[in-house]
Amino acid sequence: MGPKTHDGEFRYVASAALTGTYHHFFKKVLTMAFTIGKRITLGFAATVIITATLGWFTYSTLRTISHNAKGVTDDALPGLRQILLASALQRENVANLLERIAADNPAAVAKVDESLKAVSAKVSAALDGYEATVNAPEDRALFEKVKLARAAFTAARIKAIELDQAGKDAESQAVYISECKPAITQFNGAIDDVVEYNNKNAEERSGALNAAVSGGLTGVLIGVGGSILAAAVLGFMIIRGVTKALNRMAASLSDGSSQVASAASQVSSSSQSLAQGASEQAASLEETSSALEEMSSMTRKNA
Repeated sequence: MGPKTHDGEFRYVASAALTGTYHHFFKKVLTMAFTIGKRITLGFAATVIITATLGWFTYSTLRTISHNAKGVTDDALPGLRQILLASALQRENVANLLERIAADNPAAVAKVDESLKAVSAKVSAALDGYEATVNAPEDRALFEKVKLARAAFTAARIKAIELDQAGKDAESQAVYISECKPAITQFNGAIDDVVEYNNKNAEERSGALNAAVSGGLTGVLIGVGGSILAAAVLGFMIIRGVTKALNRMAASLSDGSSQVASAASQVSSSSQSLAQGASEQAASLEETSSALEEMSSMTRKNA
């Protein structure tokens, strides 16, 4: 029974020591791996969020810049060009009308009539070009006043020309003074209101454009600086966490090695105990054998 007892103790001690050591070691390793992965995932998610936020801000700023730039280049400036062109052409037509009323030579009259017709067509084209840029209700209301004033001038001009053609010079000049001039004044006033509106619109859009550019530059600088700072902080946290985890793993390995060494020492002690027990049993057997020989010798002598 002695050898079986020592062998069982040896196996139990070794199994318990090694099982406890590796269970503790793998538990530490799994915990460390989860911590590192969690930190890396957190850092990656934070980087994606910062990048997405910076991208959204940049896109939003560029959209604002594009909107205001188009408002200036596609609306305010073309509109100003067309309305000022219409105003200049209308003044030319007023001069043509005065020349038409004063002309007596049929050839001169025909030339002026041709000029009146051509310039009137150009005025209509310029006003149509401006109308294509009209989007706001206020702009539409101001432009309607321009059209009404022009229609009043056109009607008065036709009336004055018809009187001139009938040889009624005095009546034609009277219509010019009483109807054409007020219509011209109304037209010029309406043109001035439209020009002022477009100037104001252009200034507002230019101001918004400058503000968007300035804000975009500031935002990008802040975003880039924040990204660099966040990357540095996250990198530091991840490195620090990984270092701590590795240190814990090293400590766990050291602890496991110590436990394994302790288990090995216990196994060696058990082996020595087993060997000593075997030696003692061998000595006991030798003594028993010697005693049996003595008994056998005494038996022979007695016989």
